Amino acid sequence: MPLVRTIDIGGSSVKTMTFSVDLDVQPNDELLILDQGADNHPHDFAEWFVKSITGKRNTNADILSVCAPERYLNEFSQEIADGLGVPHCNDDIVDSVAHAFNFVDSNFPRPIIILTLGTAVGSALIEYNEPVDIDEYVGKFRLKKTEANPPEAWKALGHHGLNALEKKYSRSEAHKHYGQRLGWFIVNFLVLKFNPATIVLSGGIADSCYSGFGPYLNEIIQQEPFHKPPHIELSSYGRETGLWGLAKMTR
Repeated sequence: MPLVRTIDIGGSSVKTMTFSVDLDVQPNDELLILDQGADNHPHDFAEWFVKSITGKRNTNADILSVCAPERYLNEFSQEIADGLGVPHCNDDIVDSVAHAFNFVDSNFPRPIIILTLGTAVGSALIEYNEPVDIDEYVGKFRLKKTEANPPEAWKALGHHGLNALEKKYSRSEAHKHYGQRLGWFIVNFLVLKFNPATIVLSGGIADSCYSGFGPYLNEIIQQEPFHKPPHIELSSYGRETGLWGLAKMTR
């Protein structure tokens, strides 16, 4: 049975796994997380990635499928494919769209917005069973000028934003501010513009820090006076969400 290696290229880490291309998308090896992000020259990054996984267990595959933030698209994957001697299946996919693909056939009420909380924040909308990248709207939303430098929402809401808060406050206080910041963003921007029924949080920050910031996020959302508050869900795939989404898209 053909095997697909899925690669989720992020700003602070790279995740990869090999899947069998069948209806159950059964993984054939364990999740591999490499602690180096993509903020490097594409050639250097591709060379490092190939060396990092060559020789590891179950690294063979028949095809590659890659997702990355939009600013990284089409920069690394062909060199990675050439280095591994494996064909690249298609154009690179925005990582938030890969995350969203897991929920296309879900029973969550529509419309659904997926927020991928990683180094930065990625976003995708599902309304008619097709994920749509909406990062272009997120980047234009500004929280306030003192929140981040530069003060785009994706910067202030991602890992950079959380790090900035943890340097300024204790960890618990930082999570409070982060949850409130994310809640204000959802209420003042996503709800007003898209009025989603469901918001799914995925990515490393959602997976590891939701217990800290979640109560403050939900407190802000429940105060929203003009719309029915969206239902907040955590992705059950955790840090592997993008990898599973890629596998399902390639199936």
